[in-house]
Amino acid sequence: MAGVQAPAALMCAPGLATRLLAREDAGDLALLGSGVQARSHLAAMKEVRPLRRVRVWSRHPENARRFAAEESERHGLSIEATATAREAVEGADLVCTATSAREPVLEGAWLASASVAVPQGSRHDAQEAAD
Repeated sequence: MAGVQAPAALMCAPGLATRLLAREDAGDLALLGSGVQARSHLAAMKEVRPLRRVRVWSRHPENARRFAAEESERHGLSIEATATAREAVEGADLVCTATSAREPVLEGAWLASASVAVPQGSRHDAQEAAD
């Protein structure tokens, strides 16, 4: 599925939320998930904010590493795969969950006070991605 593009509405929602809710200088992005939605979220975020730092975490570390390599090349960004979701989120002012996880992968305590979190799930209620 790596080459499949998510529907435009899925890409627009995180970009619009970020444009309306995030600080103008926000540019430290954490992506929790490494599939099609994460790719679309990254593209959307890049359109509305100048990204300084991008980190990605996946329940499957090899997927996060592949995502980081492919998307770094595609977007001309340095993207780091992290070992834990918390490591990806700490210090980020933009956080996107793009996962089909049935259990929370994001804890509110990890978020900086000025962070904007954009939860989106693929098969389950997006609220399940965050506590």
